[in-house]
Amino acid sequence: MAILPRPTFDYTDLDFDAVRARLISLGRDMEEAAMDLGASPTQSLRRVTLPLLLPAILASGAIVFAIALDDFVTVQQLAQDAPTATVSMYIYGTARGAPTPAANAVGTLMLSASTLIIVLAYVFYRRSVRKQGTKVAAGAELPA
Repeated sequence: MAILPRPTFDYTDLDFDAVRARLISLGRDMEEAAMDLGASPTQSLRRVTLPLLLPAILASGAIVFAIALDDFVTVQQLAQDAPTATVSMYIYGTARGAPTPAANAVGTLMLSASTLIIVLAYVFYRRSVRKQGTKVAAGAELPA
């Protein structure tokens, strides 16, 4: 029963710290500009604030994902009497004996999923940097 709440409460502060830091760095200028152009507060949040916060949200999610995979010992202690097992406990349990093809397949899926998440985060980061660089360059060319 404690497998889900414990990591949730432990790692929530990491998410909040990253998103809060990004939110503080944004300021209110962009939201106020959107509202001056006729956007409602909800539209301003959806079209201005959330897209600017998305890199911080994805980065904190990737960090929490990596830490949760690494926190094997805590999960094992919390779930030692539970009738179910997490993926990391299943792999560990089968690796201690004779590894089965199913355990190898689950391990490969976890490695593939982790690699895919890292690649997608990198692609998203590159796109956001490219978009911001284009907007800055376009703004610099406007006459004063």
